[in-house]
Amino acid sequence: MKDLCIVALAEGRYKKYIGLFTLCARTAYPEYDVLVIQTKPDAAAVKTLHFASCERYLLDFSAYKYVYITDIDMMIMREQPDLLSFHLKEIEQTGLPYSNVPRWHEPFGENRLTGLHFVTREWWDITREARKRELEKLRKGEIGNCKCDDELMLMRIAKESGLTIPKNSNLVIRHHGIHIGTFRDNKDKTLQTIKTAVSKRVTPDFARQWQEIMKTEGYRLASYNIRKDVQIAWELKQIDKYTSQLAK
Repeated sequence: MKDLCIVALAEGRYKKYIGLFTLCARTAYPEYDVLVIQTKPDAAAVKTLHFASCERYLLDFSAYKYVYITDIDMMIMREQPDLLSFHLKEIEQTGLPYSNVPRWHEPFGENRLTGLHFVTREWWDITREARKRELEKLRKGEIGNCKCDDELMLMRIAKESGLTIPKNSNLVIRHHGIHIGTFRDNKDKTLQTIKTAVSKRVTPDFARQWQEIMKTEGYRLASYNIRKDVQIAWELKQIDKYTSQLAK
């Protein structure tokens, strides 16, 4: 068992990202473990829209010294400082058993931590009771119906466990890679919105790494079936386009 595990949960159509997520994370950090759990809501919560998003913070991964919990559509890339060093430095500065920040400038920001959550082993014991209460609510279908319920819940867990909330915020660097959600085609995004987000979130180094991954047999296998999904095919096309431009 390695010191750090990168964890993501997937349900529904998000299971289609598992192959790419695993490929990118293992390519970037072969020295870390990568764990993806395919989850299914209990009967009472079967209509919950974001069950997996909430559940990923409620399961116990304390067998690992460090755990980084992220989104299944976050394609992890190698960077300097590396993922572990970045968060350990922050933990050294705060003295907390976790590394995360509030979304100060977004709706409910003062009540939300980001969904990109790094913890030490101490986190699991400190938050045990709060996590247990939230898990009961989730399984009853009382939470998980709002797309930011997971982040609101994570803030509640930290506060109810008596933990301080850091004030310094750098949301983009916490991605540690390329968020496919940046490229998602929906009613809230225009191509210009995506282009602006890409300029802030996708570095030339990330772009070069993605272009190298695209050349591999692993990428061909991981992307073959999901390209049958029209939405994801569009997302991958956009990533390919923008990263090929940045990587030059």
